[in-house]
Amino acid sequence: MFHLSVKGMTLYRLLSVAFLMLGLFLPAMQAFSSTPLTFYSLPTLSQGRVFVAQNLFPGDEGGIWIHDTDGKVVFFDGQTILPRRGSALPKNYQHLTYLQGAFWTFVDNELYRTYPGRESERVLVLTPGVTIKNIGTSSGYLWLTDDQFFYT
Repeated sequence: MFHLSVKGMTLYRLLSVAFLMLGLFLPAMQAFSSTPLTFYSLPTLSQGRVFVAQNLFPGDEGGIWIHDTDGKVVFFDGQTILPRRGSALPKNYQHLTYLQGAFWTFVDNELYRTYPGRESERVLVLTPGVTIKNIGTSSGYLWLTDDQFFYT
């Protein structure tokens, strides 16, 4: 058996309390930080049609745009899902965000805007060699990132 000095005993008690607090609060903090999963039954569920959403975007005039894991986009107005087959956009997109009635995506160094039912329109070209990695919106602004920069 060994003996601790007064300083060692104080340090031991502080570390014990710190680990105890960490053990108690870490699970609670993880519960608050993780995004809760919510299941909403859509009318198509009874028809055998299931959507696995990658993103949900509130529509400008109500309803929800559903971007599924296959890259398709459909609109749910509270009763009906449109289109009944396929996607509201001309192509399937993995990286997509929604702002001011349009969907925004990228290919390499090019930014595209697509309104539902229309063709995509290229709106920005970054320097050749730059590859856009992420896209999103915040407070009414569109943002992009590459390996080095943040664009808005």
